[in-house]
Amino acid sequence: MANRECNQMLSYTKFLFIQAKSIEWRRANRIDEIVDQWEPPMVLVKYYPMGIIGCDKFSCPGNNKN
Repeated sequence: MANRECNQMLSYTKFLFIQAKSIEWRRANRIDEIVDQWEPPMVLVKYYPMGIIGCDKFSCPGNNKN
């Protein structure tokens, strides 16, 4: 039983380390800012069929025009 608990603790510690590295990478590369500030290039807006470009309120690709 102690071996199983030790393995679980190591797995949790590894998870926390990976999570911290992921957050650090997202901050260093400003990923959250990119998502909030991205505007589609004009060529996509102009030529993409049926104006399906952008995201709806659930962050799914869809029609940007209301």
